[in-house]
Formats: sequence, C-alpha cells, structure tokens
Amino acid sequence: MVQSSASLQRRDDPTDSWRRFRGSRQLACWLLVTLEISSMLIVETILKPDQFGGIGLFSATRLPKGSLLWIHNPIVDIAVTREQYEALAPTFQALLDKHAYPRDHKVNDGVIEYNADNARFMNHSSHPNTYQDDHCRILTARDVQPGEELTCDYLSFDPGCDLSWNKELLPISSSCFQSLEPAPTG
Repeated sequence: MVQSSASLQRRDDPTDSWRRFRGSRQLACWLLVTLEISSMLIVETILKPDQFGGIGLFSATRLPKGSLLWIHNPIVDIAVTREQYEALAPTFQALLDKHAYPRDHKVNDGVIEYNADNARFMNHSSHPNTYQDDHCRILTARDVQPGEELTCDYLSFDPGCDLSWNKELLPISSSCFQSLEPAPTG
C-alpha cells in the first residue's frame, strides 16, 4: 500500500520520530509500523505436538524458499520493560520466561518481546528452515512442505538463550550424531 506524505503525518512526523531508534533493526521495525505495512504471522499454520513432546508451529501449506512468514506488529508483538515484568504475577512472569525474548539483544535495554500470535510456538533448530532478515521479517530459508514444522535459530536473536533443554540431534561427523540433551547421571 502506497501512502501520500500527508497521510504519514497523522501518526508521527517521520522526519523527527525516527531519531529515537538506535539500531537498524529497530528503525526497520518502526518504518514497517509507521507505513502501516506491519502484520504478524501471515501464513496459514497449525499448532500440534512436535517430535520432542512439546508444541510446535507447522506450515499448513507449501512455502517456497523466500516466503514471508512474519512481520513485526506492536499490537501483537508486545514489548515488556523490566519494570513491567517485575510488576506481573508469577504466572505471567513464567509465561514470559518461556515465550519472550530480548527485543534487541544488541541494545540490551532490558526490554523483552512477547509474540501474542502463534509465532511464539516456533521452536529452535540449529538448522532452521526460517531466518530473520535486516528488515525485521521472518522468511523461509528453503522450501517448506505442508505439515513441516517451522523452526528458527533462537541464538540469532537471543545469544544468551539457554539451550540445555534442547533434544535436537546435531551432526558430529557425517556418520554419527550427538544429542544436546545432557547424559543421565548416576
């Protein structure tokens, strides 16, 4: 959707308000929202059990490589400050602990982001079939088939993420695999 410069003035003065963003990722997200081209999870998906006993996000349709899956939307993708988090009941803190991530790990401002759509069920993979570009969008890294789980690399947007729970098999060499799950003790 193309908008005239007059219609851009109704929300913010774009020549002024962009200065509050420090990083290019934040600026890209602000531009998407200001120009009203924001969305959220924008492909048909299904929630169902994943291979590890949790819940995963699965594609309902074939998605060719480069398909746009998700765009930041501040109505659905909620920013929570450290103070707001601390004021929440423990049950809500636990929800954020499980599903939220740093808004911008490069800025490290303590703000986390919670996806209120089903994107929060996208699981980690060290070989994901999606990626986030420099414009705050998630796209498919390769063709994705109907019924295939959509995965992302948590470390790409949260380098401090604890993956000790991960049961994914990682190749050690071409002939064997290593599980990230800790070996049982005792």
